Amino acid sequence: GDLGGGFANTQIEMGRYLAPDVFFALILRPLTGLGATGRSTRLPGARLEYGFMDYWTLEGYLEDRLARQGGAGFGDLDRDVDGRVFGVSLFREWGY
Repeated sequence: GDLGGGFANTQIEMGRYLAPDVFFALILRPLTGLGATGRSTRLPGARLEYGFMDYWTLEGYLEDRLARQGGAGFGDLDRDVDGRVFGVSLFREWGY
């Protein structure tokens, strides 16, 4: 049967705190980039979060460029592009 189905975009993250304000995670997408052997041809990604002040978090990630194509909605635009993508985000939490 087709392993993809409803699980085609499944993402698994495993991580741990390296310090009280620093979290590191490996990002795996086991069903994307399946080769002829049924094994993923993509390398795992990584995410690092740093909570540097109350309510502020800096996040950086590094992962396979094509792993984000489905979620970004660009379809086939990056299909032939090889490599990795790096991103940085800054988050602020608010409470009511």
